[in-house]
Amino acid sequence: MDSTTFVQRFDSLPEEMKNAIIRFADSLIHKRVDKHADETRNIVRKFGSDPGYFQIASDFDEPLEEFKEYME
Repeated sequence: MDSTTFVQRFDSLPEEMKNAIIRFADSLIHKRVDKHADETRNIVRKFGSDPGYFQIASDFDEPLEEFKEYME
């Protein structure tokens, strides 16, 4: 069924049936999003797979200037 036929049929329905179809479509979208989230949660990431992606500044462990008065 093409979208034009669907829209024509959808428009011919009473408002309560349109709302039911919209709720059903929302539930299908929600299921698809949940399935994608489950699939990405189960990915096993390998340590060191992105070398050079993050760089730590050489002064990372140095005290911040903004907190100098609290550290004296």
